[in-house]
Amino acid sequence: MTNGDRTQPGTLKKVLQRNLRNQLRGGDLQEAARVLERLEDAAPLALETRALGLEFLLQSRRHGEADALAAQLLEQFPDSSRIQYLAGIAAYRRRAYPRAVERFGESQRLHPHWKHRRWLGKALTQAGRLDQAEAELLPLIDDHPVCLADLAWNCERQGDIARALELLERHHQRFPDDRYSLARMRRLKAQELSAEEILEEVEWMEELGEAPNPELIPRYLQALLETGQGAKARAQVAEQRAGWSAEETRQCAWVCHHNQAYDLAFELFQTLFQQDLENYKYLNALEKAAQRAGRLDSLRGLYEEVAPRDKRFYGRLRKLESRKD
Repeated sequence: MTNGDRTQPGTLKKVLQRNLRNQLRGGDLQEAARVLERLEDAAPLALETRALGLEFLLQSRRHGEADALAAQLLEQFPDSSRIQYLAGIAAYRRRAYPRAVERFGESQRLHPHWKHRRWLGKALTQAGRLDQAEAELLPLIDDHPVCLADLAWNCERQGDIARALELLERHHQRFPDDRYSLARMRRLKAQELSAEEILEEVEWMEELGEAPNPELIPRYLQALLETGQGAKARAQVAEQRAGWSAEETRQCAWVCHHNQAYDLAFELFQTLFQQDLENYKYLNALEKAAQRAGRLDSLRGLYEEVAPRDKRFYGRLRKLESRKD
């Protein structure tokens, strides 16, 4: 065997790895799948191959498969900071935030990096450990302004709307094309309006024949419920919900839940069931809304459908049997 023959497989592997990273970075998932298949033929057991495979699943939004592969890779490569980090992303995408905190913390311990610390802060925020999250995110915002939006969400969770808005303004200055952060700014500004101002704004837009800004919808629904206009709130949900995004539906569901409109809360929550299976706070709220609205039979149907592939729901079904509508 010549020297060229001996080095060719390693060279091919590196070329494929580089090409796959480029395809993932560019978002070309179809080409990435083709390159990944070749890489798995060339070096199926290599750490880099397995890690890139996990990245591909995450970017393809195949979150269940990514979570399963992450668990396998953690057993095979427990000392790999990258695997720990990607496993954290997989858990985060499944809304398993305590598990994500553990994974990001381990990746940061093995190999300190600002991205690991950022995602640790994000997961801590989602897990409700707000002070710890702020301690991770605050030192990052000067050198890594992308973290401004993450810290803004933490401040919003703490109830500090003014500071959250200030951080989002700074983020918008650095990233003016980030429409999501701009929508968050509008939503937070809407929260500063009184119920009367929200009602007046939306009703004025309706008179003009224009749809209200999506950021106003949760606050408008809240204003209706706060002012005793439950029938109008229900009519609004029935007419508009088909056009809401998942996030808008989620926000409106929580508004209804907090305002004890449990029938509306259950109707909206159940449309998010497949997306929010890993969110225990959501599941507890869903069950409370079902019980208060007399919809436990409907909830049992949801749980019975998913239980064969997620055994946790057999336990939740048993607990539901002790409840009565």
